[in-house]
Amino acid sequence: MVSKSPAASISFGATQDPLGVILSAGDSLTWLSEVTAQPLPQLLAQINDEDRHKIWPIFHPYLSGERTPHNIAEPRGGFFGLSRADNAGDLTRSVLQGVSFAIADAMDVLDDSDGKPKRIIATGGGAKNSYWLSLIASVTGCRIAVPEDADVGAALGAARLGMLADGIPLEEVCRKPAISHTVCPDDELRQHLHLARELSQKLFALTDIPTR
Repeated sequence: MVSKSPAASISFGATQDPLGVILSAGDSLTWLSEVTAQPLPQLLAQINDEDRHKIWPIFHPYLSGERTPHNIAEPRGGFFGLSRADNAGDLTRSVLQGVSFAIADAMDVLDDSDGKPKRIIATGGGAKNSYWLSLIASVTGCRIAVPEDADVGAALGAARLGMLADGIPLEEVCRKPAISHTVCPDDELRQHLHLARELSQKLFALTDIPTR
């Protein structure tokens, strides 16, 4: 089982919204790109379509510890169940799956606090990868809406917080973006991911290893 620390939260006037914080989501892909000396688009292109439902190897994306739901700095990342036959595409797929499991763990904490959404809005570079979005949608059970302009997520969020701090009304600042398309959970993929996520959680419980 995954230990469940309370989710973080952010306040907007009289309202308080829970947050799930993942420390090494996209950065896990950046790390893999660096250690393999391959550009990220090249790594993603090596994922074999026929292997998209495979569950091994399993990756823990705790390269810098983790916040939600563990809220501890000690965990470290790792691949489990590596085979001599695994290649860069398999490792990339594993990283995408591992980060998806971490997002699902954080979503479970939001569910416990009555804050789990039924729909997610994807922003940033990950919003451009349909396979990754399908993984996240399938493991969380949430539909994922992709905005027409998904690149501005973090910058726009920071700007909106500044506008709110400056006293501009919430309804004027936090307007819903125009949506390009929606990615829905895949039932077949969800079944495969359910087993892989259970294995990942069991492995996490066994890896109580001191930090270096």
